[in-house]
Amino acid sequence: ALHLALGARSRSLSDDRVKAEQEAKHEHAERVRQSQFLAMLAHELRTSLTVLRMAVGNQPMSPKTVAKAERAMNSMVDVIDQSVQVERLADGKVTIELLPCDIVCLVEAAFADSREPMRVDQMLVQTLSLNTDGRLLRIVVSNLIDNALKYGKFGEHIDVELRAEAEHLHLIVANPIGTAGVPDPERVFEKYYRAPLAHEFSGSGLGLHISQALARLMGGELAYTQAQGRVIFELRL
Repeated sequence: ALHLALGARSRSLSDDRVKAEQEAKHEHAERVRQSQFLAMLAHELRTSLTVLRMAVGNQPMSPKTVAKAERAMNSMVDVIDQSVQVERLADGKVTIELLPCDIVCLVEAAFADSREPMRVDQMLVQTLSLNTDGRLLRIVVSNLIDNALKYGKFGEHIDVELRAEAEHLHLIVANPIGTAGVPDPERVFEKYYRAPLAHEFSGSGLGLHISQALARLMGGELAYTQAQGRVIFELRL
C-alpha cells in the first residue's frame, strides 16, 4: 500500500511539474507577444507623430504636407482601432448579428472609401444579398482592399471580384507583388506578423489576423494564395 501511495504521489508531482512548465511557457509566450505589440505600437505612433510635428512646423502647409499629415493621422487611427478590435476578439466580446445585407453595395462603399479608389478594378455580380453581419463584413472587405493598395506594386491597379456560387459568397482581392514582397503563407494570418520587406510601410500586423478571425466568426474562411506575380486573398462565406 505504501509503495502504491508513493507511486501515485510521484505521478502527481510529475503531472504538477509538467503543468507548471506548460503554464510558464504560456506566460513567457504571452509576455513576448505583449512586448511585440508595445514595440509595434510605439514605433507606429512615433512615426506618425514625427510626420505631424514636421507638418506643424512647416507653416504655411502646402497641399502635399497636408496630405502627409492626414495620412499620418489616419495611420494612428487605424493602429488604435485594430488594437482595440484584436483585444475584443481575444476576450470574446465581438458578437455577430445576422441580417439581410446587400453585399454589392457594401463592397462598392468599401473601395469608394479606400485610400486610392481610382486604382481599384471591380468585377461584381449584379445583385447579391446574404444573411450576414454587414458591420463585421465591412471591416474585412476594407482591410483586404487597403492591404492590397498599400502593399501592391506602386501605381498599379488591384482587382476586386465578387461572385456567388451555390448561395455562397466569394470575394477575391488580388494585387501585383510590390516592394514588400510576399508574406509567409504559414504566418500571414498570425497576430503582429509582417513580411520582412513590409516594414517600410506603416501598419500594425493585425489587419489580416482580424479579418480571418471575423471571417470565421461569420461562418466563413479567408484564404491566401500567390500566382502569376500576384498576391491573392479570397473570402468565402
